Amino acid sequence: MVYGVCLKYLKDDEIAKDAVMGIFEELVKKAATHQVKQFRGWLYVLSRNYCLMQLRSGKKMEMVELDGIM
Repeated sequence: MVYGVCLKYLKDDEIAKDAVMGIFEELVKKAATHQVKQFRGWLYVLSRNYCLMQLRSGKKMEMVELDGIM
């Protein structure tokens, strides 16, 4: 579900994968401080907000091709 939300908002496969990793890092911190009654809904909102913040900040990662690897 998290990957689907990220892909919907960010429209790029690799950026969405990176966002999922960032969301789960944030999840560990925030889950300890919040009382969550409906985890799925809370996780959806967390994911959506993370993606929107990425879009607002203009933090699109630049992909660099590494020649000679593999």
